[in-house]
Amino acid sequence: MLKNTRLGSATDYKGRFNIRNIPVGNYEMEVSYTGYESVSRFITVYNDSVLTIDLSLEEAVLSLREIVVSAGHYSVMKSIPGSKVSFSKENIKATALFGGDIYKAVAQLPGVTANDYSAKFTLRGGENEEILVLFDGIELYDPFHMKDFGSILSIIDMESVDGVDLITGGFPAEFGKRKSGIFNIKSESGPIDKRRTSMGLSFMNGRYRTEGPIDGDRGRWMVSIRRGFADIALKTIGEDDKLLPKYYDILSKIEYDLNGDHTLSAHFLRAGDDSKFVDDDSNESNSGFDNTYGWLRLRSFFGNAVYVRSIVSTGMVNHNRNGKVFDEEIDFADFRIMDDRKFKFWGVKQDWNLQAADWLLFKTGFDYKNLSADYSYFGNRKHQELDGNGYYVDNVQADLDTSGTEFGAYASTRFKLLDPLTFELGYRYDNQSYIGHETHSPRLSVAYKYDRNTVIKAGWGRFYQPQVIHELQIQDGDVSFYKPELAEHWVFGIEHLYRNQYEIRLEAYRKELSDYRPMYINIFNKISVFEETSADRRVLYPDWGKAEGIELFIKNDTGKQFRWWGSYVYARAEDRVDGIMIPKVFDQRHTLNFNLNYMHNERWRWNFAWIYHTGWPTTDFNLDITTGTLGGDLAYGYQLRPQQYNAARIDPYHRLDIRVTRTFNTKDNGRVGVFLEVINLYNRNNIRNLEYTVFQQEVYDYPVIVETGYKWIGLMPSVGITWDK
Repeated sequence: MLKNTRLGSATDYKGRFNIRNIPVGNYEMEVSYTGYESVSRFITVYNDSVLTIDLSLEEAVLSLREIVVSAGHYSVMKSIPGSKVSFSKENIKATALFGGDIYKAVAQLPGVTANDYSAKFTLRGGENEEILVLFDGIELYDPFHMKDFGSILSIIDMESVDGVDLITGGFPAEFGKRKSGIFNIKSESGPIDKRRTSMGLSFMNGRYRTEGPIDGDRGRWMVSIRRGFADIALKTIGEDDKLLPKYYDILSKIEYDLNGDHTLSAHFLRAGDDSKFVDDDSNESNSGFDNTYGWLRLRSFFGNAVYVRSIVSTGMVNHNRNGKVFDEEIDFADFRIMDDRKFKFWGVKQDWNLQAADWLLFKTGFDYKNLSADYSYFGNRKHQELDGNGYYVDNVQADLDTSGTEFGAYASTRFKLLDPLTFELGYRYDNQSYIGHETHSPRLSVAYKYDRNTVIKAGWGRFYQPQVIHELQIQDGDVSFYKPELAEHWVFGIEHLYRNQYEIRLEAYRKELSDYRPMYINIFNKISVFEETSADRRVLYPDWGKAEGIELFIKNDTGKQFRWWGSYVYARAEDRVDGIMIPKVFDQRHTLNFNLNYMHNERWRWNFAWIYHTGWPTTDFNLDITTGTLGGDLAYGYQLRPQQYNAARIDPYHRLDIRVTRTFNTKDNGRVGVFLEVINLYNRNNIRNLEYTVFQQEVYDYPVIVETGYKWIGLMPSVGITWDK
């Protein structure tokens, strides 16, 4: 890379590189690679000259703080010191991502399961709610737009993200309150030299971002604004009288270096949604969702040995749903729902790192929060019987105001017994006053550097997940908190760099799950604003579960024009209910991913992403038919009866996405990018769920069961333009 320019290149597997069309002048060239010390050299380029430069890199000597001990750690948009498995921001931004969302950037990594509509993803057989989401040090709750319509996008603009750490299991003691994984997002930080502005426009949204320096290089400020265009697009095609979704998000940050050892930053994040659906004068639904966070963060260094991070935060999350549907024939409400919830918190958090010696690191910290939640719910529902021959009506009403505190503290030590062998021992304590339960979580991770290019890692730990104070299932009549759920992780992995060309990771994992809360599910209608109104609503009581699998990941990031990665995963995720092992909703036995980036030149980039996985579980139904006589004629009755839950499978899923990006340099030193993106290029009809109905006009007609398959996204093109300077 030539510093202060956009010129650069990647080496091939033999270490050769070529940078063309460099203007005449003097430059500082920097050569870097993850896990090695960077090398800089000043060069002079003359007219029509060709320079031959030979450089060698020395393996970096990493401090204990930089070593990644835990297995299942991926870095997205930023490198991890001491780990080969990372993805550059340049490659991620060139990838076909629906809506350009940061959550979609990890959707194809091993162990991750996601669907076409939602930004949500799951890790190794868990649920999305089992992932701890952190943004610049604070926890985000339900960080999605259009939550009641599948959580289509996250509330974080990817253009403001500097990097993401994804840990898929066996995470260290500093992370608590979740049992599946960590999604740690970090915004851009550090000094910049001048004012910068960028804008983007696509079918999904419009965005504007600007930032600049403070007091020379002492700090920076940043503001990012994004607004969804779904409502404008629907108005354009004349459909806004039925569906009118709106969303926006605002992120701002001020960061200032107080004296070289202490950096203070102030952060604000606000996101809002308002979605309205009107079918006619009688049937409608409205939902709104607001997230607001504000926090101060102080990062302090005391010499070279001690690092302290202190955070004071506050926030609130408001969610309301209102809807009604009337039966036109009998003028009776199928359902009427009024649901209004408010969640508020304030908290203090502090983390300490002490590098006591070259071979010894101590980490400790605490997190205290004061929380309150207000629930107001009324539901009047008419449930159609599955046999279609009747209905019943019930009312659910709850008005609750609850408050309490949560406190977590941890201590861990990372040390080397021998130069190639690193241990991390940790212990975590958590308590929630509104639950009245405390948990103790030991953790252990080991990393053994077998040789220069091979690292072996293993981990074990206990991970508890309590209900957050605003997560009561009051819509299902559940108004009490349960004790935290437990997951016990075992993880083993090997990372190897093969001939300085291929990065290979093989991991095996097992999770044992217990202390379940009641599980409310819909047998076939799994995507709905008002899930609790469906006749197929059921409650399960698992007493034990497991998730296990093997993940193979291969990456080649050394080519000049072609860079690619691929993975294969075999996995099982099951719960035990009444002595029977039942596949989880996202049980995905076989998964294949392949991602290829092709850089034709500095202006043209192509990306191809292909995914295949085994079809998700579904439930089959039997049609039990009875006969009788009515008026002397043969008549038929029926009952639609579900078979064993999730015992069947939908057809396998696969699709190919493509993105083409063309960049232009402008005369004012800016850059314009234009992209064309096509999701599901060959228009595969992927089924997302099956529903069953019975067709019978008269009781004298023989009933016939009808299977309806609802599809994921078909062929969907999108175009967009970006500008930055």
